[in-house]
Amino acid sequence: MGITETSKREKEFHDRRYRKNKGHRGLVTKSYIAYKFAVERHQFLTDVKESRVLEIGCSLGISKAKFFKHKNCSYTGINISENCININKYLAKKENLDVEYITDDGNTLYSLKGRKFDLIFMTGVLHHLEYDIALPTLRSLLDKNGKLIMLEPMATNPLINLFRALTPKIRTVDEHPLNFSDFDYIKQFFPNSIFELHSILSVIMIPFSLLISKKILYKFCKTLGKLDLLLTKIPLVKRLSWLVLIEAKF
Repeated sequence: MGITETSKREKEFHDRRYRKNKGHRGLVTKSYIAYKFAVERHQFLTDVKESRVLEIGCSLGISKAKFFKHKNCSYTGINISENCININKYLAKKENLDVEYITDDGNTLYSLKGRKFDLIFMTGVLHHLEYDIALPTLRSLLDKNGKLIMLEPMATNPLINLFRALTPKIRTVDEHPLNFSDFDYIKQFFPNSIFELHSILSVIMIPFSLLISKKILYKFCKTLGKLDLLLTKIPLVKRLSWLVLIEAKF
């Protein structure tokens, strides 16, 4: 497995996360309710049939692999953590699931050299990678008619940045959420890219995640998520977005 120096640090961090079969981040995971609508949009864009699918940064569990196999797709899951990949291989074998799990560096992906995919997707992975290495790699793997779907954090909301500063132990030292200038760089490799900003007002639902059932919260977050799409059209307000959903194409 080819691996960069930055990725060595990433690997150490994520191997520790998965060592005890746990990929979550404790109570912090409850804050993810704020981007429920963005996740649904991501799921909509990755809902394909009879396609060659590559997931970079697959987490613990084989639910996504099962979903794509049900859609008559081939599925390849990549993670830099051997612990994560070994667990997923075991689970897939246990269910006789014909999928592929590979330990590799998401920057270089040497194990996939020469292959092509119709759909490449990731959630919260690009901001852990080195853009000047990873984007050319992704470009080489994507079929000319394929699409690359990414859901990534933004670096422009001061309150979110304060939270990041106060919780250094749940993140890697090398991660770098996206700025608007990164959009232009991505378009150098994928000219027909769409950037959809998310999660402004929906963030206010985070404190309620400890008090209200998920079912009720999902309804509120979905409504606020739709309103957020309108707010992101306002130049100054859009800087408060927590996330960006990227649909990248040639």
